[in-house]
Amino acid sequence: GPHTPPGGESWDESAHRVHTTVQHLTRKYAGRHIIAVAHFGVILTQVQMALQVPATQVLAHKIDNFSVTDITWENGRGTVGQINHLA
Repeated sequence: GPHTPPGGESWDESAHRVHTTVQHLTRKYAGRHIIAVAHFGVILTQVQMALQVPATQVLAHKIDNFSVTDITWENGRGTVGQINHLA
């Protein structure tokens, strides 16, 4: 959401910052697989962007430690495979 804690950034600001970085890496390594190890909040920002849903909806997803979430980005559009897959 748009609420910002003192000295911090809002969910929306964080999601935009992370998404900009992910899109940069996607373009830089086009056609290649990227494996990123990230905190659950970072993962959920990208699930949110790919699914195009509000933060309140994406926060219902659980991201366990050592789980795998699969997102494919093509031409700026995301397709979500598995979320929180435990291998």
